Amino acid sequence: LTVSPTSVDVTVAGDDLISPYAVKNLSTESFHIDAGGFYSIWGTTSSLPRLCSLESGRMVHVDGKFYCMNYNPFSVLAYDMAANKWFKIQAPMRRFLRSPGLVESRGKLILVAAVEKSKLNVPKSLRLWGLQDCGTTWVEIERMPLQLYMQFAEVEGGNGFDPVGHGEFIVIMIRGSDKGLLFDICRKRWRWIPACPYLGSSGCANNGEDAELRGLAYEPRLATPVISLLSCFTG
Repeated sequence: LTVSPTSVDVTVAGDDLISPYAVKNLSTESFHIDAGGFYSIWGTTSSLPRLCSLESGRMVHVDGKFYCMNYNPFSVLAYDMAANKWFKIQAPMRRFLRSPGLVESRGKLILVAAVEKSKLNVPKSLRLWGLQDCGTTWVEIERMPLQLYMQFAEVEGGNGFDPVGHGEFIVIMIRGSDKGLLFDICRKRWRWIPACPYLGSSGCANNGEDAELRGLAYEPRLATPVISLLSCFTG
């Protein structure tokens, strides 16, 4: 969503949920209206790259592009709103990744994943890569300390995890639990976050059993008023 004093632009990208089968019917549609009374109808679409297997409901928006993970093998799908085009970005160490996820942090796209392979000549770890300005190259920006990763792996137990990013902070939530880790990008500091007081309480469903921590990153802000657009509908 882009709002200016004279126009509103809306772009939606995701699964259209039409197919009852395991087929991803991803589409991208946009809408524009401005103070001059001009508006475009919904329906601008763009085809996806071949052999896609993704979760369209977990897209990340960074600098005019939507990004989401693609599976088997791992890669990243990107949609450029200005060019109305999808393209594929190769993931780093894609054969050795486990539970990869994307987050936005300070205007950059970051890939978070565990690296685990018995024949890989490096210790198991959880790593963060940043997508460079060229849009195709990843650079490792952080690696969880080994001792902390051993604690994390014991709690996680192979169930997987989900990252959420906001500003300089990235939270990694362990699926099926109320545990999570916070990483401060600026200070390069990891720490366990305090337990949520609402999980495990009598007020939760099943008395808190099987409760898990979920996160949602958002920045509350007011949209720019578009007063001149109102005349198109009230005049």
